[in-house]
Amino acid sequence: KMKYLVKDLHVKYFDGYVFDDSEDKFIIGPLNNEKTRIKDVLTGQIVDAIGYMPLSALKTFARGGNYMSLGCMTGCRANEASPRQRLLALVIDSYLKDELVDTKQLEKIKQIMNNEIIKNNAKRIKKEEKNARLQNMQEEFEITEDERDF
Repeated sequence: KMKYLVKDLHVKYFDGYVFDDSEDKFIIGPLNNEKTRIKDVLTGQIVDAIGYMPLSALKTFARGGNYMSLGCMTGCRANEASPRQRLLALVIDSYLKDELVDTKQLEKIKQIMNNEIIKNNAKRIKKEEKNARLQNMQEEFEITEDERDF
């Protein structure tokens, strides 16, 4: 089991419009010297560091983070987090309470975040499809300007 300093690790997540089925959704690792790339400590995958944040940002406010674990899980709508997601965020918080984190804890954090990001993306797609259907219905049944000109 390898151990890492929490302050040395950063995260990048893929959700919403950058969601890609072939990619890992949540990358945890150190930045390169130029701070342009992150290498995942578990998979070795290397990604551009655009939009990264420190791993400590996943912690609760009380522990010096900004509770971004819920933001990542819900697509930056933490106020829409389910009770289950709030519980998962507390689990992540417990792993990050010390200065050091080991690969087993990182693996669990990645697993939680990957699963929640995938679920949230499926929910987002369903919502967009529903909105598109409603928009189409509205256009289909809307009164035209000619009909209004009576």
